[in-house]
Amino acid sequence: MAGNYQNPFIVIDTIKTAHCRDVYQWARPYIKDFTAAVDVGCRQGQFAMNLEEDFKKIYCFDFRDKTKEFKQHVKDIKKFEYTVVGIGDSERTTYTNSTRVGRIKERGKVVVPIRTLDSFNIADVGFIKYDVEGFETKAVMGSMETIKKSWPVIVVEQNRGNLDAVDLLKSIGYQCLGAYQPRNMDFLLIKQ
Repeated sequence: MAGNYQNPFIVIDTIKTAHCRDVYQWARPYIKDFTAAVDVGCRQGQFAMNLEEDFKKIYCFDFRDKTKEFKQHVKDIKKFEYTVVGIGDSERTTYTNSTRVGRIKERGKVVVPIRTLDSFNIADVGFIKYDVEGFETKAVMGSMETIKKSWPVIVVEQNRGNLDAVDLLKSIGYQCLGAYQPRNMDFLLIKQ
């Protein structure tokens, strides 16, 4: 029986990787500029690895240092810039309870440095993915200059019925093309 054991973390990682591939393939036909992509909440690189073949440079952000695991998912690490920071609406320090889950709770004992995406001055952005477990609206707010410079295709995860980030993007002229099935949490937005 020992030969039949499957490590549940490997199974979950495989499912997450397949989901990320499918979501990117859904968004890809709408992308016009393949110069730079941004992955906010990049974890170990399951989503970012899908961008590697298409984009010249991929900027990845996560407040948890997952660089060791990240390097295992990508082929050419030189195409990536991985920054250990949370992306939010202002430059500040906040807190959370744990680095196991990527949720910034604004309370707890784990220090989380926050910067705006705009502070990185990334040009020619063709695609942005936000998946930061409830911090998406703040991340989008801190990305407005970057978004308005390039009008990238955006995928934003929205949990627990909260569509604030989608609504914020719609208020600046984005059209929501729907939510990816079957989870209905990843929303695809393009500039109208």
